[in-house]
Amino acid sequence: MMRENWLKMRFSAWSKIKITTKVDPASNVKEIVKENSKDDPSLFILPNEPLNSKIVNYALYVKFWQLIPEFLRIRSPELIFRATDNGYNIHTFYSKCEEYTETYFFCLIFVKTLEGQIFGCLIDEMPLSNSRNTFQGSFESFVFSLEPEVASYKSTGNNEYHMLADLNYLAIGMGGDGPALRVDETLSTGWSYKCVTYDNQVLIDVADKFKNEFQVQDFEAFIF
Repeated sequence: MMRENWLKMRFSAWSKIKITTKVDPASNVKEIVKENSKDDPSLFILPNEPLNSKIVNYALYVKFWQLIPEFLRIRSPELIFRATDNGYNIHTFYSKCEEYTETYFFCLIFVKTLEGQIFGCLIDEMPLSNSRNTFQGSFESFVFSLEPEVASYKSTGNNEYHMLADLNYLAIGMGGDGPALRVDETLSTGWSYKCVTYDNQVLIDVADKFKNEFQVQDFEAFIF
């Protein structure tokens, strides 16, 4: 019931809150806006403040910001886990998420591969590890890529397999060829496939289209 009430209230809250934007002083904001808003600069929205990320720089973060729902733009993501700092262990990641399950409904994940490709997901529920194959999340979840190109894939509504926080892996999406994003329990190896949940393209640029595997350089999670 708490989640349902929050879903009803957030749209009205969006129209009542005035956002003060803080930009990254090291970034050329005018150039970023010009590059990413060729059609109508007035529709381009900057993040509220810079992101505490070692994966996504400010220019990429600005591009990501255009992908999220308007009601989320009243908030700023807060880092809760980084593999290079907290360890490459999915159970540590789950433990960090568990601390926020009662107060936050969105979890933002960025992944960077050893080849420098960047992608991730925004799930409208905090991951809770389980051994019963219970899926989490709903239609507001989506997956995206940022490098080498920007693309986002929203939930199709064709199934409800948005996220599975298994004890041995994390899977985002299901059906079709496999999960849109899956990482193993060591957070060091992952895979990406076309899936029914998001009707996405493979999130990584792979030379071998039958392999779909990548090695993780870093993995970050934020509460939203």
